[in-house]
Formats: sequence, C-alpha cells, structure tokens
Amino acid sequence: MKTGFKWTLALLLVACATSGGKDYTLEAEISPTPIGWEVKGRSNLPDQSQILVALIDPTFAGNYSKAILVQEFGSVKAQAFAVNIKPLKPLKPGKYQIQMTFSPTSYDWSGGKVLEEVGPKGEHLGGKYRVSAEGVNKLVNTLTVEYKGK
Repeated sequence: MKTGFKWTLALLLVACATSGGKDYTLEAEISPTPIGWEVKGRSNLPDQSQILVALIDPTFAGNYSKAILVQEFGSVKAQAFAVNIKPLKPLKPGKYQIQMTFSPTSYDWSGGKVLEEVGPKGEHLGGKYRVSAEGVNKLVNTLTVEYKGK
C-alpha cells in the first residue's frame, strides 16, 4: 500500500510541475548606452510575440505610476528581440530594474498565431518565468541594473 501511495504522489507532483504547458524562456543581456540601456533579449515564444520592456525605479514599489519610468515594446523574431530603453527624465545614480513581460492579453500582431500557440489566457505557457494574475498566465523576468550617473 505504501508503494502505491508513493507512485500516486510522484505522478501528482509531475502533473503539477508540468501543468503550465511548454517551457518558454524570456531572458536578456543588458548593456549601458550613453542615454540608457540596450536590451538584447532571447525567447522561444512565437514570432511576433510582443514583449513589454519597462524601466522601473524600485524605490516606488507599490506605486505603479511613479515606479514605471519608461516602457517600450519589442517583437520576437527568430527567438530574439531588442529594445533601447531611454529614460524620459534624468536619473539619479542607483539601482533600477528592467522588467520584461509577455502577456497573451496584449494586442496580437500575428493575426492569431501567437494566441493559437500560447492560449488566449496563456493556458499553454510554462517555465520558470510564468506568473499567474487575474486568471491570465504571463511570462515576467526582472533584472537589476545600476546607473552610475554621468
């Protein structure tokens, strides 16, 4: 009887671990530029998936309107995307965050191909960057960068 319980528990754990769908990636290398940062991303999301890249001031955590300094969209093509983040106002030296987000509820420029693969609410999204909020699965990856001033 104990052996049967162990197998049932093991199968249940495997089912829970893989229930999110395919393991999708959302990663980037970030390089400083004279006026901001260059974000060179990699993702195995379908071509034309829209990635929202935001520069965030973590000192305003919880106050979304003050925390978001600038946002840009990048489009996945051949498993890559690139965005230049240029703050709209001068930054104080310190640590900031660059957050990359894919949400299936964003506008689908692919004519439905992206949603067909990931699901209208991200039902087929999986992997270490998957988060769930308000019944929608998204991919989110937040990286820390440091601005040293001019």
